[in-house]
Amino acid sequence: MNLEEINKIRSFNRFYTNVLGLLDKHLLDSEYTLTEVRIMYEIYNSNEITAKELTTTLKFDKGYLSRVLKKLSNLKLIVKNVSDKDKRHSYLKLSKTGILEFEKLNSASNSQVLSIIENIEKEKVNALINHMISIEKILTGK
Repeated sequence: MNLEEINKIRSFNRFYTNVLGLLDKHLLDSEYTLTEVRIMYEIYNSNEITAKELTTTLKFDKGYLSRVLKKLSNLKLIVKNVSDKDKRHSYLKLSKTGILEFEKLNSASNSQVLSIIENIEKEKVNALINHMISIEKILTGK
């Protein structure tokens, strides 16, 4: 791969990061960072997940994840439940407050995407989605 190709990929990444506002200090005009919301997303969408599984899924440093989980716990957004099968394992769940906060953020994210695509022709939106699927397949090798 040459430098021109690398620069094109990096340029697109900067463009898309700006489109989604991912560099804003807080995501979707909330009090939460992108990392915090992503962790809440993973917990919300899993039946049972441990901190170790989150570390693997998100490719986070254990210490960093631990600090973010502590913050979310202090904000009463997550709870830890000790496993009945193995007392050494704790499963993370969103609290009722955490569920409400996440669902509010998820709705705001859906609205954000809608505002980006609502004035684009249906065929172009379908093409965009297909290109996104292709990018994912290429990068994951699937």
